[in-house]
Amino acid sequence: MSKQNVNERAQVAALRTNIYGLLSRIFICEVDARFLEELRQQKFINTLKELGVDLGQAFLEQPIEEQLEDLAVEYTRLFLGPGKHLSPHESVYISTFSGQQDSKQGLLWGAATVKVNEFIEEVGYQLAADYPGIPDHLGVELGLMQQLAKREETAWQAGDIDQAAKLVAEQDYFLREHILKWVPQFCQQVAADTVNDFYRVMAKLTQELIAFDHGQIAELAEAVMVRPNH
Repeated sequence: MSKQNVNERAQVAALRTNIYGLLSRIFICEVDARFLEELRQQKFINTLKELGVDLGQAFLEQPIEEQLEDLAVEYTRLFLGPGKHLSPHESVYISTFSGQQDSKQGLLWGAATVKVNEFIEEVGYQLAADYPGIPDHLGVELGLMQQLAKREETAWQAGDIDQAAKLVAEQDYFLREHILKWVPQFCQQVAADTVNDFYRVMAKLTQELIAFDHGQIAELAEAVMVRPNH
């Protein structure tokens, strides 16, 4: 692989790292004041526009305190309840909406959770010390992809092709065996159910990122011909 190709792979991995990090933070918990201020900066807005995402002028003009309340209320309604909501956990979503059978149907810590947790331990992904939740949460799965993409970027930059190939294979595995099995459908439901443009836009961006990765990572994994042993 030429130096130019290696540099291009590093740049793509860096872009994926940033987007996965953004989306992980958006779905892991409610938007707080500090994060909202970052989201409203023109530099960030321009970056999103380069990705084909436009939050609209109203997003920038709404008073922050009012916007924080609107986002918190909508996050709770969508993902936490009480009442009917979309659980952002792979095991719950798959068993409830996909028709796949799970001995713990509709419950947390189903079979998918166990498999995600095993993979997290295998690749050495560190959950945030203050994270009180369950490993197959959407925010955690996106955060795992962020960290693997960041490691891949570092490997490309160091010229360690073998390590980069291993990390590509790990991402390919996790996409195929977990994220692709529920996240696109979950985001489609979020986009349809939400009454807040912010979550509609971010759900669609998540879908687009995963569709991009599906082709990008699968093609690269095939090229380097390294598969994790799972």
